[in-house]
Amino acid sequence: MSEDWNAIAAEVDTALKSIGSTDAGFLATLTQTSTTGGDPWNPGSGTTTTTTVNTSVAIVLSEYRKDEIDSTLILSKDRKVMMTATAGVEPKPSDVLTISGVAHNVVNVSPLSPAGVVVMYELQARA
Repeated sequence: MSEDWNAIAAEVDTALKSIGSTDAGFLATLTQTSTTGGDPWNPGSGTTTTTTVNTSVAIVLSEYRKDEIDSTLILSKDRKVMMTATAGVEPKPSDVLTISGVAHNVVNVSPLSPAGVVVMYELQARA
């Protein structure tokens, strides 16, 4: 019998939302910016278009353990964020996650994806 990983992703989404501070979970805004057009080998040529997309996502916020903080890759003010995968977006290290009005740069993204289906993301966020 095979697992229905899409159903499990939906269960993880429900669990993350139930842990939050409201009935909809602890919500944050993921901001993704992309630039298209122009010649990458000749900056300034052609027309470029910058697109910014804001997506509301359910998260659980925690801190790194002291033994995980090395002051190089993980800083003492970095936050560990578990984010639902059902929001329809894939976070990237260039994204910004706004949590309670404070913008955090996404430093690292680790998807939890058994059998190739992402059920949640773990992000390293830095204010």
